Amino acid sequence: MKSSKQETFRVIQSIQGIKSRLAIIVGLLVFDVVLLAVAAWRASILVPTFHIDGAFQTFSGLNRLASGEVPGLDFYPYLGIGPLYLLYPLFTLLGANLAASQFAASFMGLLVFSFCAGVASMLMLRSRSWLTAVLASSTALLLLFAAIEVVSRAQYPCIPCSMVIDYASTPGNSLRPIRALAPYALAALALGAYASNWRWWVKALSVGGAAGATIALWSNDYGLVSGTLLLVFLTIALLLSPRIKFAKRGLAVLWLTAALSYLSLGALATWGNFLQYLTFNFTDVRGDQFWYFGPWQPGSHVYGLSDFLVVLADPVVLFPLLVLMALFVRGVFTRRFDDWLLVYLGAALFLGGAAATIGGHIGGYFLAFLFWGIFVFSAAAIYDAERLLSRRLTVRRAARRHSLAIVAMAVIVVLGLGSGSALLFKGGRGTQTALAANPDFYFQNDLGGYLSKDYADHLEMKGASNSIVVEEYFGLYSALQHSTNGMPVDSVIGALGSQRLMFIDTMEQHPQRVITTSPIVSDWITWNLSANWWFYRELFRSYTVEESSPSTLLWSLSESADWTPASCAMDGSNAVRVSVDQPGLFEVHLEYRGPGNNARAFSMIRNNINVAGDAYGYVPLDPAAQEQRVPFYAEAPGVVQLDIRDEPNDGSTGLTEILSCSALRVDVPPESRAFELFADRLTPSASIQ
Repeated sequence: MKSSKQETFRVIQSIQGIKSRLAIIVGLLVFDVVLLAVAAWRASILVPTFHIDGAFQTFSGLNRLASGEVPGLDFYPYLGIGPLYLLYPLFTLLGANLAASQFAASFMGLLVFSFCAGVASMLMLRSRSWLTAVLASSTALLLLFAAIEVVSRAQYPCIPCSMVIDYASTPGNSLRPIRALAPYALAALALGAYASNWRWWVKALSVGGAAGATIALWSNDYGLVSGTLLLVFLTIALLLSPRIKFAKRGLAVLWLTAALSYLSLGALATWGNFLQYLTFNFTDVRGDQFWYFGPWQPGSHVYGLSDFLVVLADPVVLFPLLVLMALFVRGVFTRRFDDWLLVYLGAALFLGGAAATIGGHIGGYFLAFLFWGIFVFSAAAIYDAERLLSRRLTVRRAARRHSLAIVAMAVIVVLGLGSGSALLFKGGRGTQTALAANPDFYFQNDLGGYLSKDYADHLEMKGASNSIVVEEYFGLYSALQHSTNGMPVDSVIGALGSQRLMFIDTMEQHPQRVITTSPIVSDWITWNLSANWWFYRELFRSYTVEESSPSTLLWSLSESADWTPASCAMDGSNAVRVSVDQPGLFEVHLEYRGPGNNARAFSMIRNNINVAGDAYGYVPLDPAAQEQRVPFYAEAPGVVQLDIRDEPNDGSTGLTEILSCSALRVDVPPESRAFELFADRLTPSASIQ
């Protein structure tokens, strides 16, 4: 009888424990979601107007999906298919406008960032309950976020802290935080499958299918690396298994499922245009991004092994790399699956950053790897501190302090997340109230946020509804109209490889109106003008232009101006000399033989215009092309020498051989203000050496 009562008591205690644990999980989820929603709402109050990268790049792809367009068939998402679909449900739910895109990107960015911290901490702490560990670690990070956000916006702003917030929770540059989700999600799935009671073939099907889907649908940098590396990691693990016959069956199912998932989901997501989608990603983008985008000087590109070693010596890379090495040694000794998953995580993030850096240029691509190192290092410190404390306390005292710690943490979480959400909400309401009372702003219903009235005329754009409007970069007007350029890419700088030819054809047909970025926005306009002269030459020649907003120009089709030929002669094989009769803007047409598309080197020609980054008046030449038109500025009448330098600049010449050249003096229609508006960008800068 006594034992029966004891058993009943234990069952009741167990049920109460489950209820308490469930209540804690639900409570944490509620507080976390509220904080995420408030932070995302604050980010979407004010409509963004700087239409380069970030918010508009995200909205462009989401707008395409909302319009019923299909990736690979109708458009090419530069960020990958998966990240867009991750944001799409929330984007659609909130109205499918620009503010909804801002909200979805901010919400999911911070959610993904906290989830990644939770997965890394769970693996490091070797928690038995993965859900509790992930949730607790994510909540701790959100607490830190709330504290930093509140303090940074008070009287003592923390600039480095704000940079962390920007990386974690804003659309940022090309959704980098969200793109880094791939290896974390795969690691969590692999651990779940490993610890489950599923049959072996179910485990192989689930993990192999997820790996194949990631390779097919995720972004170029982390998709291919994360999925392939996990398959290699599991292959090694199975081959080292004592049950080799079982391992061979598992490997066959794993790789076959991954291959079928890759091909079928890729074909399904693109409606059978998977090959075209891959061609854009791995031929057009890969072929151009290395030479096309700046910076260009030595130290900004990986031209060889020595350059990559310099990258590894950067503290941003070196710290997590040392953590990765330590975890590898630990994995060799422990042989635990979760320890090796941590190694996989770090390796995937490192290789993803390396792929973007080697394929493009050095520019913050290892930040996800750095945060992984910070997550792991912090979790290790907590784990060691907890073990040290447990050794010094008796079992009873440890249990009592453990209970007190749980109560204290619950209070901190409730107060921290609650007060943080309240303060963020108060700040957001204050911003809303101030904008509503400001006569210079108005609420733009179709965009979903507050906007300066200086943009009202630009958005109305009289007469534009009956004409074709092309935007240099998908911006406010296209966002309002939910329109596209009618091409697979939504920007000039995204028109890489074969897509550039399609954009050139569109411009040669002379659309009625074209919107471009104002020259006053950034020095990078000088690069845009120089590198994309194929686009701007049509505007200067056949359009009049006026300012349509503080950050945009509106070009209207007019009668084409006549361009006068100028004498051009080669000065050896690596320079040309152009005789000009007056100062101004000219065009040189070069025919040349370059190093080819696969060369890790390229040449730049002086044009006295491009001062973006470290260009110093030079513009890159397409290494795979045979000809290119380049604008240049002549400061005075006489002979202008346009020399060519090679990158990497080791003092040698001859990478590109000039075969012939011709030149034209650029003129504009009589009513055009192009020279007036671009005057400060066309005049040689003191920064040109």
